[in-house]
Amino acid sequence: MPPDPALLSLNTATVRAQWKLDRIIAGCERHGIRGIAPWRDQIAELGLDETKRRIRDAGLTVTGLCRGGFFTARGRAGLAATIEENRRAIEEAAELSAQCLVLVVGGLPKGSRDLGAARALVEEGVAAILEHARNAAVPLAIEPLHPMYAADRACVNTVAQANALCERIGEGGWHRRRRLSRLVGSGARAGNCRHGNAPAARIPHLRLALPHE
Repeated sequence: MPPDPALLSLNTATVRAQWKLDRIIAGCERHGIRGIAPWRDQIAELGLDETKRRIRDAGLTVTGLCRGGFFTARGRAGLAATIEENRRAIEEAAELSAQCLVLVVGGLPKGSRDLGAARALVEEGVAAILEHARNAAVPLAIEPLHPMYAADRACVNTVAQANALCERIGEGGWHRRRRLSRLVGSGARAGNCRHGNAPAARIPHLRLALPHE
């Protein structure tokens, strides 16, 4: 039996080389794909209001906005500016009624090999935007990436690390997005992941790609 396209969500980066965002939205509608996860640069090109209108008219669910994060990209000196950019991303996610803002947290600052310091900078940045996200009702979805990306994309590399970060800052308003194809050696099972007191089977990040489940 072929998969039901109504249970799919398309990350727009998948076809960015072939289509602009307006054609991606139309393609999702045409093929019965009910979820979409657009990227901010594509939204900026089309315009936020136009993107919102087209997604609404196509009857799509925004399963996630890609992306916020990169708290380490400018080092400590640039953290305040990065935090402000993430607040703007939260506002865009709220405008689109996105189910979450995906956070690719950032790798090592330029010239640094200190993973501990990079993770501390990430924690500081995420803590700084958490209240803004709560007020906007936008869950933050930390995306752990394979350790090969630790230097340039994400210094949070396992579910266990993401869970620990959440627990230190406070879980209210959080999701932890699982990319099973990219997680290694986490030492964490899905059954050990929690969103508040909810059982694992009801954690929204486990079904971000199933908007009508």
